[in-house]
Amino acid sequence: MFSFIVLIYNEEKVLYYCLESIKYQIIHYGEKRSFQLILADDASADASCAEADQWVEKNKNLFQNIVKLYAEKNRGTCINLCSALQHMIGEEFYIIAGDDLLAVGNLFAKYQLLETYDVIGNGVLKFRRDTILTKNMGYLNVVLQKLYSEHYLKSAVKYGCPILNGAIIRKSLLTQSVMERMEQFVLLEDRARYYQIFMENDKIAYYYDDAPTLLYRQTENSVSSSKGAHKSVLDTDIEGLYGIAYRETASIKEKIFLLIQQWMIRFRRKRGLMRVLQYATPYYIKLSIIIILNFRKLVKYEKELILKYGQENEEYLRGLMNRMEEVNGNQKN
Repeated sequence: MFSFIVLIYNEEKVLYYCLESIKYQIIHYGEKRSFQLILADDASADASCAEADQWVEKNKNLFQNIVKLYAEKNRGTCINLCSALQHMIGEEFYIIAGDDLLAVGNLFAKYQLLETYDVIGNGVLKFRRDTILTKNMGYLNVVLQKLYSEHYLKSAVKYGCPILNGAIIRKSLLTQSVMERMEQFVLLEDRARYYQIFMENDKIAYYYDDAPTLLYRQTENSVSSSKGAHKSVLDTDIEGLYGIAYRETASIKEKIFLLIQQWMIRFRRKRGLMRVLQYATPYYIKLSIIIILNFRKLVKYEKELILKYGQENEEYLRGLMNRMEEVNGNQKN
């Protein structure tokens, strides 16, 4: 059984599109598979749960098992996800935020790679409203995944989050200690997860596949946005993870680097020079060197990502938007 885990928080206006993208995958590529849907709502203040219920009622025949976890009190993304993972039946699973969408390619075909690899990084396309974003150097962080070695990743997860949302991992990597690590934070589930996975495994076989699995909705209030309302909480989480990494690292050199990272993060809330200096840290300096040395190659990869997958996913987005407008129009009539 394949498990879809949808993390929901105040997404009544966009949740339909996320769920429809799951439906698209099942209808087009899910033949001879069975599916579980886990809806994990972190005490939304809007009508997200009602929207989810309405969609499920119309599409319940797609799933063999449906789990609704509607929290009464907001606990944060990390606990919300860990709670959902405890209910997972399938050996194969995909985690998606309720405001994002699955891309149009065959998601399930990628899981064959788990026979060889432990973690599969994937292409990601960013969008706003019904338009795929094509800004130059807007995808450097995505195509950088193409250059990462397994050795680099083991070091990098202490300082940043080199593996982006949308990655596919073996279920066996989600040990109790990984879950406990995630539960120590509020929003930092991805970085905390990968940190613990790489720290407790001597070798992680990693592979990057160009084809996007995820369409990431970019708004000013996104968790990753520097202007987002959640930025203060996220900074606190990151500072806390640096502290854990510092205590668990034996290398004096790495301890010094982690102290610098931790010190810089404390100034993120301030304006001016210190806001710029947050990037003058060992991790970002090393990342900048990688980008400079491979700049032409990365720009080429970026253009290939957009040209190869951008148009079909934009058409898909607009089709979903039009369908939703038709649904709303029929309801009003």
